[in-house]
Amino acid sequence: MRTKIGAVCFWPGPSWLRSTSNPHRVPGPARVERDHFTYRLLGCRPRVGDFMLKIAVIGLGGCVGAILRYLLAGGVHALAKSASFPVGTMTVNVIGCLLIGLGGGLMESRQLFSPEWRAFLFVGILGSFTTFSTFGLETFNLAKQGQWLASFGNVGLSVVLGLAAVCAGYLLSRMM
Repeated sequence: MRTKIGAVCFWPGPSWLRSTSNPHRVPGPARVERDHFTYRLLGCRPRVGDFMLKIAVIGLGGCVGAILRYLLAGGVHALAKSASFPVGTMTVNVIGCLLIGLGGGLMESRQLFSPEWRAFLFVGILGSFTTFSTFGLETFNLAKQGQWLASFGNVGLSVVLGLAAVCAGYLLSRMM
């Protein structure tokens, strides 16, 4: 049973899908998630409050991740005393990959995180901590699914196109 009130859709679902302790947690492997796909599937739009909550959660996580990146990369770089190799950035990228792999595995196997926690941890904190972790997870997922060509293509294209974009940006800055 689904009820539309204006542009907002309320779909309570069967009672066994809801839990009193956590509105996002569902007993067993199934989960009810309040995201745009679910709302489109139900034929309605998300409430503005849900969208704004997710934006605020991502922003808060982004703030935390950026501060952690600054502190960790700066601290490691100061300890390493290496001016020629970006050891702080490499450390942040490797730790970010470890954390996103751990979180992605827990999310897949135990369905631990609600949509808001996923937005806070993965998009917010790890997204601003390092985008390299997302690259690592997406490449790993392609390989795990047996899409080896796409996995290696992602690595090769990301490195080559990324370096080409840096060169292009540098050349553009020289022409200004």
